[in-house]
Amino acid sequence: MSTWAERLGFSKWVDFDHTHSFAGKLKNVFVVHVVNFAWVIMALFILTQLTGKTSQEITSILAASPFIGSGILLKLYPALAVSVPLLFFLAGILAPYWEERVFRVLVNKYGRKHEPDFNPKKWGFTWELMLCSSIIFGIMHGSPLNILFQGVGGFLYSYLYVKNNNSYWSIVLAHAMWNVSVIFLLPWFVNGQLFMFLTSAF
Repeated sequence: MSTWAERLGFSKWVDFDHTHSFAGKLKNVFVVHVVNFAWVIMALFILTQLTGKTSQEITSILAASPFIGSGILLKLYPALAVSVPLLFFLAGILAPYWEERVFRVLVNKYGRKHEPDFNPKKWGFTWELMLCSSIIFGIMHGSPLNILFQGVGGFLYSYLYVKNNNSYWSIVLAHAMWNVSVIFLLPWFVNGQLFMFLTSAF
């Protein structure tokens, strides 16, 4: 009997037993990055349609909390934001490094400690724990509405961590790619309002 993933053609994405090569892990990082980006655009579109608010108004609701990641330093020292190398370090290195360590790696290890027979193909305690961690990750970025953005992104990184054979650097790279894309690349491709919204997503 085929699984839902096989019927939909996604069987390779729930094949957690396969040991990935370096190139395979990079491909998974890229796919998660694209899925995350597509989800944010879709969620923003749906929110603007349902609420009648502009993306700028939604951005004000989703303002990143100063109590997570590099937001602490930027809140205390706003002038740091004008230093491109320092902003790159805070958003592209420091925030992904410590946030992934706390919200993904430690949570995953705790879950597996209490679920020794963890099977990534089955929903269980470890996946539940990673889901809860992702929800908290979203809320800590500003408000419960942030669960739709940073929370979903966090769960995608949890999936990537398991998919890439517990590769910490995979999720740090994916998170860093997102932050750097949001800050340094998107202004060249999107209008100002959408850029302001997306910059709240780290």
